[in-house]
Amino acid sequence: MHQILNISKANKGLVDVIADETLDPKKFIKSNEKKTYKFDLLISGSIPPNPTTILSNPRLKEIIDQLKEAYEYVIIDSSPCLLVSDTLEFSHLADSTLMVVRSGFSERQLISFPEGLIADKKLINTAYILNGIETKNAGYGYSYNYGYGYGYSAETKKKTNIFDFLKFK
Repeated sequence: MHQILNISKANKGLVDVIADETLDPKKFIKSNEKKTYKFDLLISGSIPPNPTTILSNPRLKEIIDQLKEAYEYVIIDSSPCLLVSDTLEFSHLADSTLMVVRSGFSERQLISFPEGLIADKKLINTAYILNGIETKNAGYGYSYNYGYGYGYSAETKKKTNIFDFLKFK
């Protein structure tokens, strides 16, 4: 996102706002200048010495609540649950959780870990997004045939984008 929006990683962001209660999160939000898709971004900011401590800070809930009042959607891009426990520090603040699984890359047996988190109610209202699908395997089709050979078949390979799916316009 830094490259796409031409934002320096040296800019202050969420971590800095959590650490310093005098900072207003709205002052650090960057707007998408390209306007291909309309969204604003609050980058992570400084790399904290202990991310778990920052993410378990009650100030995070206050910031998310402020953002929910100003925005229709607040999306938090987080690290995978398997790698670090950071996501679980604030998952209770989410209205829903989207798990991204890469086709042909993510191992199927790894799904059991988030499934356990869902069963334990550590992740709520969870859905999976399957990305990286080969376009040669994508599409749909159907046919209907009468006895005398009339038929119809259709197939599409339209590429979609997550912002189209979420209807950000």
